[in-house]
Amino acid sequence: VAFELWDTFGFPLDLTQLMAEEKKLQVDVEGFNSAMEAARQRSRTAQNKQAGGAIVMDADATSAL
Repeated sequence: VAFELWDTFGFPLDLTQLMAEEKKLQVDVEGFNSAMEAARQRSRTAQNKQAGGAIVMDADATSAL
């Protein structure tokens, strides 16, 4: 949940931890870091795939719009 808050809304981990402490909850920081690394890896993979490809513009594809 902490990673989803950061990834979706940019909500900082330290603030999530403070708010969780107030409610007597704990944040899985190790899980957050693992999810962060997985997201970074997906981003790197996507960048590598885009770097080698060419953008193809098809004028007929927008005719239905």
